Amino acid sequence: MNSMAESKARGISVGLELAGTPAIFFNRLGRVTHVNAAAEKLLGAELQVFRGELRAAGSFETDAIRTRMRAVASSDWLRPDIGSEPISIARHDAPPLLLRIQRLGGSMPDIFSYAEGVVLLEVPERSNANLQRHKQALQQRFRLTSQEADIAIRLSDGMSLREIAEKTERSYQTLRTQLKSIFFKTGVSRQIELALIVANLKFPRS
Repeated sequence: MNSMAESKARGISVGLELAGTPAIFFNRLGRVTHVNAAAEKLLGAELQVFRGELRAAGSFETDAIRTRMRAVASSDWLRPDIGSEPISIARHDAPPLLLRIQRLGGSMPDIFSYAEGVVLLEVPERSNANLQRHKQALQQRFRLTSQEADIAIRLSDGMSLREIAEKTERSYQTLRTQLKSIFFKTGVSRQIELALIVANLKFPRS
């Protein structure tokens, strides 16, 4: 069972790698189980894996990473007070890294899971023009509405539905209904799979 879970996690890792998305996988104890090649290139003095633990140069950031990883890998991830904003890691002579920590498994922790969650590393560079191209590609390829395309992109950036509801002033229940439509149209059932689709989009020619 553990072997199957490992194989599945590595399959997701390969997909993220092909999409150029840096990813660090961790188990229910918050221990790092796999770092893909794209993520390895971003590791350094400011962020590193030491003895199986993801650590930042600052103790405050390291504590934030530990807390979020443990929450995501346990039933605590369902609590509304668990933050989902990205953790920012300052770097010398480089833009900051944003860490988006997400759950991979189902609604409850799995003691056999090789990877209970994933840390997506991002260097914020998305421009308004690139955002519009992503939206246009989603609408053309999957027949998403403009609002659905916007939600898909925000979710792929690691935002939660509640965060999107706050920023767009739409109700959470409305967004849940739209998310079901997005999953149906794109043929996926999880946020991480949706992120892969957005990352792999081929832009329409202008």
